[in-house]
Amino acid sequence: MYIGNKKHFRILTVAIISILICSAVFYSVKTKNLPFSSCRKKVEVCEFHFPYVGQGDAILIRSPDGDVLVDSGPNSSEDLIVGYLEDVGVEELFLTFITHPDEDHIGGADRVISSFRSPRVYLPDPDSRDSDCRALRAAASSLGIRLQKASGGDVFTVGKLKLTVISPREPLFGDPNDDSLVIVAEYGSVRVMLTGDMSVKTEKRLLSEYPESVPRCDILKAGHHGSSTSSSEEWIKAVSPAYAVISCGKQNAFGHPHAEVVSRLNSLGVEVLRTDRSGNIVFETDGKNLSLRLQ
Repeated sequence: MYIGNKKHFRILTVAIISILICSAVFYSVKTKNLPFSSCRKKVEVCEFHFPYVGQGDAILIRSPDGDVLVDSGPNSSEDLIVGYLEDVGVEELFLTFITHPDEDHIGGADRVISSFRSPRVYLPDPDSRDSDCRALRAAASSLGIRLQKASGGDVFTVGKLKLTVISPREPLFGDPNDDSLVIVAEYGSVRVMLTGDMSVKTEKRLLSEYPESVPRCDILKAGHHGSSTSSSEEWIKAVSPAYAVISCGKQNAFGHPHAEVVSRLNSLGVEVLRTDRSGNIVFETDGKNLSLRLQ
């Protein structure tokens, strides 16, 4: 009887030690930033989110291997983008891209990287003197994050998710809109084209000088919030999307999206979705099939 009790005591001791070790590991993951994505809430498929952030852009890509943010909306929508990321389960960002330093794309970035762990932040010009870029740089510096440059030809992978930057290219145009990061996101056979605020000038350059970099895509994030300065007929035909997403604010002062762009997309058989009317727009894909969910 004594031998049995001793055996049970050893088993109980091992169990208690195991619990303590597990607790210590959990605590270290939460507080010391050990292996990246160790505590994130995973998704089973890839999700492309186009949340409503007023007159601005913000795109969240949730993949089983990590979350990626492309743009962060304007300063006035900081609460919207941070709240949205929290609501859908984001705890950390594997990559953050800011397509260019205009306030309606970069404004919420300092708050985002302060609220969510994001050790990798890329811009076309990380040394920009724009006031919102300075604010982002200050926030990043306080967190020990170095802003990094991305440009045409760069490729990033997050598990099965592939992100290819196709613009800007040297020589730069010298205009923030035309030097926007343009990114093709691929998950399996599904492709999404993210265009920042690039205009027809950049579209023509890509189609004439780098046509191999412009694939057919399932989803096109229309350039410059549906402005007539972007989304030429040649560009839409080359990308040949099934859907075009236009991110714009309700009754915005710019009249975005412009009627001729919406008409052009419709005439080419593209289904147009607008955040000012539909709110949050979400696509889900397993790499083959694509489904749409409006929230």
